[in-house]
Formats: sequence, C-alpha cells, structure tokens
Amino acid sequence: MIGNLLDWADARLFDWLMDNPRAVPLRFKKLFASHYPDARVRKLYWNELNVAMGEGTFPNPGLMVVNTMDADTRVTIGDRVSIAPGVILVTDSAPTNSPALLRHPGLRQRVIRKAPIVIEDDVWIGAGVVILPGVRVGRCAVIGAGSIVTSDVGPNVIVAGTPARLLRTLDDD
Repeated sequence: MIGNLLDWADARLFDWLMDNPRAVPLRFKKLFASHYPDARVRKLYWNELNVAMGEGTFPNPGLMVVNTMDADTRVTIGDRVSIAPGVILVTDSAPTNSPALLRHPGLRQRVIRKAPIVIEDDVWIGAGVVILPGVRVGRCAVIGAGSIVTSDVGPNVIVAGTPARLLRTLDDD
C-alpha cells in the first residue's frame, strides 16, 4: 500500500517538475539539477540554469556548476557526453567575499576568471573532475577521474592529473 502511494507521488512529482520548471525557485532548481534521481529532470533543470546539454548526454547526480548564469558564463555540453558523479564546472572564479582581494592587482590579472566552458560531443568526464573557466574540451576526449582541467583539451586525447596533462592520443582503430 505505502509502496504504491510512494510510486504514485513520485510519478506526480516527476510530471509536475517536467511541466513547470519556471515555477520552481532558483535554489530548488539547483537541487533538482544536481540530485534528482531521473536524468531527464536533471537535464531540464540544468538548462534552466544556463547549462545547455545535447542529445544523449548523461549528467550523473552530483554535477555542480559554479556560474553567475550570465551569457559570458554559459556552459555548453555537446551530444553523448558522459559526466560521472562529483564533477564540478567552474565558469566564474573570484574571491567575492573579500573586497581587498578583489582589488589586488596580481589576483585580478592572473587568478580571477569569468569565462564559458564548452564540452564538445562524445566526451567522457571521470568522477571528481574540476573544469575551470574558459576551458574547451574537444570531441572524443577522455578526462581521468580527479583531474583538474586548467586549459583546453584537444580532440581524441586522454588527459589526467592535477593539472590535467596529456597521457595519450586515441587512434581511430
């Protein structure tokens, strides 16, 4: 009895979330995008949060996107991208709680960044990967678990490490 009731409630919640994404407050959109059990809901709510995902892309639970949702901090993810749990995409990096650090010329010129992230088609991103502002990940690239990606990743390569470094290229075989 209770199992049937929970299944019914879950189905109603799923339908409502799919039909009414604009009615959900921002804080809950982020929660549903990161943690809702159904990937269709996660994708829909990431789109509401300035993260475009292509067909067949699968964002595992726990994806975190740090962005201001401006046009210049958009995240674009291509088709058939596999995103493992715990991935963090950072498009806006600044010490916003510290006016002194924000005014520091060395930090302002070298560290504070605000730029979009582009992930092309057929990419595999391992668990716990961090991708920093302005990075472009090329088609058919593989990023090893736990890597921190600080610069562009070419197509058909495997990168890993902190910072991520080229391990090998993928042959067409």
